[in-house]
Amino acid sequence: MKILFFNPPLYADKYYTEAEECCFGMAGKPVVPHNLLRIASTISNFRVKATFKDYAIENKTWPDVLTDLEDYNLAFTPILHGGTAHNRYLAYYEPLHHNKKVVALCYPDAIAPEVYQYLRLDYDASLRLMHQWIPRFNGNSQINYSLYPYHNTAGKVYVVQAGTGCKYNCNFCVWAGKKYQLRPVDDVINQLSHIDRVRAPRDEIFLLSSQITSDPEWLQRFVEEKTKWLPNIRFYGDIGVGEVTEAIASLLKKSGIMNATVGAEALSDGWLRKFRKPWTYDSIKRGLLALQKADVTYHLILRCGIGETQADIAESIRNLVELNNLGVKPDYVQWGKIYPYPGTDISTLEGKQEFLPELKLYVDWLKDLGWIKR
Repeated sequence: MKILFFNPPLYADKYYTEAEECCFGMAGKPVVPHNLLRIASTISNFRVKATFKDYAIENKTWPDVLTDLEDYNLAFTPILHGGTAHNRYLAYYEPLHHNKKVVALCYPDAIAPEVYQYLRLDYDASLRLMHQWIPRFNGNSQINYSLYPYHNTAGKVYVVQAGTGCKYNCNFCVWAGKKYQLRPVDDVINQLSHIDRVRAPRDEIFLLSSQITSDPEWLQRFVEEKTKWLPNIRFYGDIGVGEVTEAIASLLKKSGIMNATVGAEALSDGWLRKFRKPWTYDSIKRGLLALQKADVTYHLILRCGIGETQADIAESIRNLVELNNLGVKPDYVQWGKIYPYPGTDISTLEGKQEFLPELKLYVDWLKDLGWIKR
């Protein structure tokens, strides 16, 4: 039996990531196909011939994929979680429509079922298949990264899953309210150690979890074990800014995090409530000041399109100025409209979002203070 594992071609000059339970979405660098390697490592003792192809790295197109598929009995490819349910992303996968050789790889409980209907992959059958072929956590430390033939291609991203689900219930998130579970620290350390042995120079690591700050005891043990065994590894990761105390910020600094992702979304209480964020402006301020004091590099995510009012924008500008006067300086701000993913509580906003003219003043302030690059 001949099996093809493939990363899809480029889309809009970006690379897809296929980390499960994730809306990491797209990255600016090639993402090592973590789940494909999990399967290949699992079946390596069977009588199958497995081939890896990364059409993004090779700069190939969908016709190249379809030609190659003729030589294989079965193929696995990753698909975007959350975002794939949007028609624009479904159209990207149109060449695979009705192709019964291809399994679109991800956990069905982590994505809208419309995707499986589109790719003619039964939702319940997919769930059974994925749980049969891919151990949810137990096999993570046994991934054989040497099966991936692109190690010498520098500048890739290794996504390491630290946990799944989320303890919060933000209304825009596809993982809202899903059971939050962190992997055992030893498993994460073992996986990082394996990656460190095979990665090329300039390859990056993204430690993926809804927030690695959500369990201070786990973070403390992770820092202890990483300091002991892998002191030189640096990584990117998500944190929950409203959870950050000075003690947690100190742990983050010791952990080796290079640039933390801070999904604040908004800087006023009214705007935060519209996103159903679990924090207040004051808790965000405390967290940001703790990060500054610990010298943790971070970038801030701010969003609009949730129904913010003129009062929300005015209060946010005042708070923005206060933060700046207190010395808060994110590495940069990622600004944009919120996307109403299917299956989320704001999915009904699709095509109905309104953007007040006062938002331009807000953005101008962000630029004037140097939070958004001009």
